[in-house]
Amino acid sequence: MKKEHSPASIHPGIPVVFLAVVAAAGVIYAQEKPPEYRGVSNAELQDQYGHAKNGEKARIIEMGDRLVIEVSNLDGWLYDSVRTGNFPKQAWFDPATTKLIAETDLGTLYQKTAVAADDPKKPLYAQARESVGKMLSDVQQRLYLQLGPARLRHLNAEDPLTKQSDNGVFRFVFPIHDTPEDRAEWNKLRSTHGQLRPVSVSLAFDVEELSHSLRTKLGSTIDSATDIKPNQQFYFQVYSPFDALVFAIIYLVCFIVFLCFAGAPNLLRDPDGPIRDGRHVFSLSRCQLAWWFFIILAAWIFLSVTTSSRGTLNTTALIVAGIGSGTAISGALAGKVKESVTNSSLAAVSLTTDERPTGFRRGPGAFLYDLLSDKDTVGFHRFQLLVWNVVLGVVFLAQTWSDFAMPEFNSTLLGLLGLSSATFVGMKMTPNQ
Repeated sequence: MKKEHSPASIHPGIPVVFLAVVAAAGVIYAQEKPPEYRGVSNAELQDQYGHAKNGEKARIIEMGDRLVIEVSNLDGWLYDSVRTGNFPKQAWFDPATTKLIAETDLGTLYQKTAVAADDPKKPLYAQARESVGKMLSDVQQRLYLQLGPARLRHLNAEDPLTKQSDNGVFRFVFPIHDTPEDRAEWNKLRSTHGQLRPVSVSLAFDVEELSHSLRTKLGSTIDSATDIKPNQQFYFQVYSPFDALVFAIIYLVCFIVFLCFAGAPNLLRDPDGPIRDGRHVFSLSRCQLAWWFFIILAAWIFLSVTTSSRGTLNTTALIVAGIGSGTAISGALAGKVKESVTNSSLAAVSLTTDERPTGFRRGPGAFLYDLLSDKDTVGFHRFQLLVWNVVLGVVFLAQTWSDFAMPEFNSTLLGLLGLSSATFVGMKMTPNQ
């Protein structure tokens, strides 16, 4: 974290630090034609190795890029903002300095002939120039990137105290990477769920709990379209089409392989359960385990593509996966305990589907009836577990889609799912009356 300096932390007897800043700020006024625009006037994109991007990608901001932003007359913009009262509370200036700034433009402030050597205002001018240097140094360290509506307060320049060029231009370099602290702001850009979103490129800083954005001539936002030249319109890439294709293929292959072996006794069917149509019935605990596996995998892939981060798994994902695994293991053990108590095995029982209600004898209906029944009698404990898994799974995916982060279920909700699983295991262990 970069250290910010407040006026109270800077000793007045050491003005040397600010003289260099003041001298650099004064360079612009030595130019015959100083830049008229005050604010962000230009930007260019580099890849992660520092090579300039060109062609169609020269205006597409991707994760891993380095965004170089040029600011013309940063000190002039700040100075004018003070003069016009846009900074209601100033930590950099005392009342006398603020009054002098209101009456004097920045060019005059730096003129050597602005005041005579014996003018009583000379110390006040020197103090004003030093205060402007403090302001410039402080603001540079506070600057963060603003893309369209997103204020990325934790995305700072690599070298915030960069010096301005002979033309009065500051060049700030921002490495584009996901900042979890700014998740809500990043989501403002990703909310379209499209590949590219038009954005303006600017810089901002916060002072006295107020946010200030530098003027910009680059790009437009999707909310306020303006006439922009094509070479000035920037876009934020919400996701990489290549990454999306690769992850989609991986997920599809996993799902197809799963479907091919879904009928295997040890995958979704219960090898200790009754036999229906020549094969063992489907196991609710094994289906629960598979359900959460594919939900968590889909959520992780979606977040990997949209946030370019692989560390998106959270505690909730770990707990629900653990509940599914625990239920599958406990269910298998409960079946063995029941066999030892009753001296009988369900694996030898053959079910007659003709006794089932119409619609539950073949296909998806028969699959659902298998999940809801121990032998051929539907149990509410199974229905409860099935409903909570479906509901929480849908909520998990929906919140991941809308929030671009895996949801955090509270302990009560997770406890309810765990209690439903425990009830299922306990009832499975109880002998049929």
